[in-house]
Amino acid sequence: MTRETPTLISVVIPSFNQARFLALALRSVLGQEGGFGLEVWVIDGGSTDGSVDLLRSYGDRIRWLSEPDGGQSDALNKGFGLATGDVVGWLNSDDLYQPGALGAVDRAFRDHPGVGWVHGRADVIDSAGRPCRRWVSLYKRWRCRSYSYTRLLTENFVQPNTVFWRRELMARVGGVDPGLHLAMDYDLWIRFARAGDPLYLDAPLACFRWYPVSKSGSRYVQQFREARAIAARYEPGRAWTRRYGALKAGLAVGCYKAADLAARLTRPLGRDRGPGNSAEPEVPCESFSTRS
Repeated sequence: MTRETPTLISVVIPSFNQARFLALALRSVLGQEGGFGLEVWVIDGGSTDGSVDLLRSYGDRIRWLSEPDGGQSDALNKGFGLATGDVVGWLNSDDLYQPGALGAVDRAFRDHPGVGWVHGRADVIDSAGRPCRRWVSLYKRWRCRSYSYTRLLTENFVQPNTVFWRRELMARVGGVDPGLHLAMDYDLWIRFARAGDPLYLDAPLACFRWYPVSKSGSRYVQQFREARAIAARYEPGRAWTRRYGALKAGLAVGCYKAADLAARLTRPLGRDRGPGNSAEPEVPCESFSTRS
């Protein structure tokens, strides 16, 4: 990649039985505009909900494969191995890119040729695309703006769907750990960070979808536990970061549980149950993004 040649950005989307959300995710990717090339790989785990028919309908606008796999980490590694872009990122099939996201990423890598990876802001939305848990977005933005490797060891504040990296960086540090299924992103960020600090783009790049039956929504306790074990594995000698990280994880779990309880008490019956709930239309995430 040079300033004279367009950047090829590869977006890898792992998916399994997420047809409803997958169409929205693809729309958010294919609708990106800018002077970059775009390669989209959807790695489907053998879905039976109409996802394959949906993928076929895109023709040559996307590339995809559908076959049984070993879970999200396995699917991601397949996609990263197939990606040919100068810059690579991953978008979960129930998440969205915000308008202008890939253009901002392209400019960042061109303006900062020494940077190996970038990340930015994400808004949190529910299953119908409505804004929720703004406190999570605000907290992560605050942490990202005061980044340090030591702080990263105490908690994972980097949002996966906003991260992009030069392909050669992953060639050096390796892909996601196939033995991890909840905090594999955090493991990858630590390896990236050991190779070099990221560039933070204080701009809305994505929307992260939170709903009760999603992996993050239903297994966050285990996710925090896995993350703490990952940090200890990389820096076993930093006892204080382990203790501080454990304290933060405990506080975060308490906040999440309180938010879950509040949501259950205030949510109308049938709302936010997951992909099968289509009672309300999708709200474009860019309509509520907190730009500043």
